[in-house]
Amino acid sequence: MTWHGRDQLIEFETVVRDNKNLRWRISCPSQEFADAEMRHGVGRWHSCVRGLWESLSLAREDDLALIMIQAPPVPDPVLAYLFSLAPSGTHALAPERRHAMISIADTRDVHLSQKIMDQPDLLSQLRSLVERLRAAGNPPEGLSCYASSPQMTRLCEELNLPLLETASRLTALGGKAQARQIFRDLGVPHPVGTYSADRDSRDLAGSFRRLREKHASQHWLIKIDSGFGSGHGIARLGTDSSATVPVPDLNPAAVRPFTPSVSGSEFLRHVADRGAVIEMFVGPPEGDAPANPSVLGYIGADGAQVLGTHDQIIGDTLSFAGCRFPAAEEYRPAILEYAVAVFDELARRGARGHVGVDFLAFRDSDGEHEWRVFALEINLRQTGTTHPNRTARALVSGEWTEAGELLADDGSQRYYWASDDLGSPTFSGISPTTLIEELQARPELHYDATRGVGVVPHLWTTLAPFGKIGATVIAESHERCGELLGELVALLERLSLEILGRQSG
Repeated sequence: MTWHGRDQLIEFETVVRDNKNLRWRISCPSQEFADAEMRHGVGRWHSCVRGLWESLSLAREDDLALIMIQAPPVPDPVLAYLFSLAPSGTHALAPERRHAMISIADTRDVHLSQKIMDQPDLLSQLRSLVERLRAAGNPPEGLSCYASSPQMTRLCEELNLPLLETASRLTALGGKAQARQIFRDLGVPHPVGTYSADRDSRDLAGSFRRLREKHASQHWLIKIDSGFGSGHGIARLGTDSSATVPVPDLNPAAVRPFTPSVSGSEFLRHVADRGAVIEMFVGPPEGDAPANPSVLGYIGADGAQVLGTHDQIIGDTLSFAGCRFPAAEEYRPAILEYAVAVFDELARRGARGHVGVDFLAFRDSDGEHEWRVFALEINLRQTGTTHPNRTARALVSGEWTEAGELLADDGSQRYYWASDDLGSPTFSGISPTTLIEELQARPELHYDATRGVGVVPHLWTTLAPFGKIGATVIAESHERCGELLGELVALLERLSLEILGRQSG
């Protein structure tokens, strides 16, 4: 048997049977991006570990029980540590009693959903559990996930469960082409460009020629329609500001992907496979940096809910590195207004679950005018901002206001920063257990539930093999968030030096 947790499933079934008021579901937080996308970045195939926010949410939702599936296995001390961070409550059942962790000893570079499908005994055990509890009057809510896909749909069919995110047949609503159509139809500002996903390079070249003849800009982007996150599916068009793209063809030399490891030829193969749109590059005057705000929401049976606004931290290759909550107040009302309109439209079209809208914001050339805001894309799935937001919601006792702020019980405001990019090859010698012990010994870093401040690491299973770790830092100000993040990095560097010293000695 290459999966573990059979005894936990037995105990889980008993707990749910004995507590008829419990809701319950199964979680498979598999990213489900295209394989070509998953090859970029460090430890991407382990990214399902970010889904532990859902386990942590049991601390706040005392009527919820959860079966969490992970591969590779999450070390036992990690889950115990996360549950220890939760504010003490009056739960009839402690979070760990309402939780079953299923671990698959599989480190292959394939999606978690595939690893589950490759375990027929596990599928049988889960399907039988679903049937028994449904027959006993405890029907499951369904299967929660990071992103929908045909593979996730097949997994739901195997387990006879409904999918709790948007159905895979509707995921095109989150593609670049349909997102731009929605922005246009709702009157949400967005860059000039095309509104259909073309796969033929002749069609794309013709569209590019017509757009450039009509608009003065010499800076244009080509975006793969679906299957890619961050900037791995985006390229510049043209070899320089005055270049002309040959018509009737787009050639590899005219396509410059933002990801250096992707060639123009490879990018065009992805275009032929998935389609692409063309979009005018918009931004502030050269030398100024734009803001990259986003709005995270959740669409349930009763409609759409805003979960939070964030300023995303975007690298040179347009890859997501982290975020800061809340988004700057100068443009927060505008992005909230636009995002709510998009969420409502998506709900009307049948979308469900997590959703995000990404924006670009900048001032005009003189820096004196109001911020200009452009909607860039819709993410019809969980996003990089989901796990820090849900972590803060699980741990901080307080109020999430309509203005997009988080107020602790004492009325003071809480901010959080999150980073997915704290890695260093030297960190690979640090075990999760060592990091936990070091944090517990440092009250200035260890999360304090009574004050609602501190550090909460994530990406636990990428630490030892890759030296990569992430963290959500919650504090009373943006400045203090930055200080705590710096102190965490200093701790990691010191630990790695100590380990290297012991090895060399």
